[in-house]
Amino acid sequence: VIDNAGGRIFEALPIAAHEESAACFEQVYLTAPDLDLSRLVPGFGAEYAAPATLSELRDAIAIAMQRPSCTVLHARVTPTSARDAAAHIEETLGAAAP
Repeated sequence: VIDNAGGRIFEALPIAAHEESAACFEQVYLTAPDLDLSRLVPGFGAEYAAPATLSELRDAIAIAMQRPSCTVLHARVTPTSARDAAAHIEETLGAAAP
């Protein structure tokens, strides 16, 4: 589960760029989950891990791959991580264009 506090896909819509809508954008468009996955996942018989670093994520994946059952990995990322990554890719590709 990649957790960016929910609803960030809506930041790509034109409405997100309008200053008039900024006050209500978070309330109307963002859908931050109000679930505690660490308590929810075991109820389904699955393992749960919340790695905080890339190193911990690698370790958690290795451990999960050794298990015969399901493991939910909960990766918390910054709310703007997808947008920042997309901007970085666009900049990189633009710089590489002839």
